[in-house]
Amino acid sequence: PYFIIVGISTVFALGFNVLKQFTDGICRPMISMTLLMLGNLFNIFGNWILIYGKLGFPEMGLTGAGISTLVSRVLILIVFVIFIFKSKKMTEYARAIKEAILSRYEMKGVFKMGYPVGIQMALESSTFTFAAIMAGWLGVIQLAAHQVVITISQLFFLMMQGLSFAISILVSNAFGRKDLGSVREYAGKGYLMILSISATLSVLLYCFRYQAAGIFTDSPEVSAMAVSLFFLLFAYQFGDGLQLCFANVLRGIQDVKPIMYAAFVSYYIIAIPSAYFFGFKAGLGIHGIWLGFPIGLTLAGIFFYARYRSDLKKFSKQED
Repeated sequence: PYFIIVGISTVFALGFNVLKQFTDGICRPMISMTLLMLGNLFNIFGNWILIYGKLGFPEMGLTGAGISTLVSRVLILIVFVIFIFKSKKMTEYARAIKEAILSRYEMKGVFKMGYPVGIQMALESSTFTFAAIMAGWLGVIQLAAHQVVITISQLFFLMMQGLSFAISILVSNAFGRKDLGSVREYAGKGYLMILSISATLSVLLYCFRYQAAGIFTDSPEVSAMAVSLFFLLFAYQFGDGLQLCFANVLRGIQDVKPIMYAAFVSYYIIAIPSAYFFGFKAGLGIHGIWLGFPIGLTLAGIFFYARYRSDLKKFSKQED
C-alpha cells in the first residue's frame, strides 16, 4: 500500500512543481520554499502520528508514512493554488495562467519547450543508473561504495543545480528584454559561482573524506573504496558544473533541442560505453566505471558552451 499511496501523491507533487517553476520564473522563489518547508514539517508531524499511532490514531507503520506524504502534498498544492488565484499581487499572473490553459497554441509551446528538457534530464539521470547496474556486476562491496559516493555527490549536484536554475531564470528575463550583455554576464558569473561552490565542497570533502564515508558504513573495505572514488568525484566537478550552467543558459534563451541531442551522444554514445570499457575491458573495476562520468559530463559541457557562444553570435548579428 505504501508505494501505491506515494505513487498517487506524485500527481500532486507534479502539480506543485509546475507552480513552483512558475513562481521561480517570476523571481519569487520564496513562495515555493516556504510552502515546501511547511509541508515537510507537516509531513514529519504526520509521520510521528500515523507511524507510531499517537494522539488517538491507529499505529499504521509504513502505510502511515505514505498517507502523511499524500496529505502533505495535497495540502501544499491547494494552498499554492489558492495563493496564486486569490492574492492581489498575483492577479495579473492568474489571469494569464487561465488564458494559457485554454489556449492550444500556448500549451503546444510549453510542450515544444518541455519535452527536449525532459529527455535530456532523463538521459543524464539514467546514465548514473546504468553505472549502478554495472557496479553491481562487480560485487556487493563495489556497489555499496558506489552508492556512498553517489549519495554524497547528490549534495554537490543539488546545490549547483539550484544555482543553475537561478541562472536560467535571470538569463531568460534578460533574453526577453533583448539584453545580450546581461545574458553574457549572468552566464559567466553564474559558472564562476558554480565552480566556486563545487571547489569549496570538494576541499571540505577531501579534508573529511574518512569521516564522510564512515557516516554511511562501518565496513573498512567499503569505506576505503568509497574514499578512493572521491577523487573521481572531484575530477568531474568541472564538467558537471559546465554542463549544468550552460544547459540552463540554453534553456533560458529557448534553444533546447540541441541539449537533447548532445546529451544522447555524450551520455549514451560516450559515457556509458567508456564506463563499460574502462571498468571491464581495461580491468579498472569500479574506478573505470567512474571514469565515464568526467568524460561524458565534460563533453556535454563543452558542447553546451560552444552552442551558447554560437547562439550569442547569431543574436548579435540579428541586432546589428
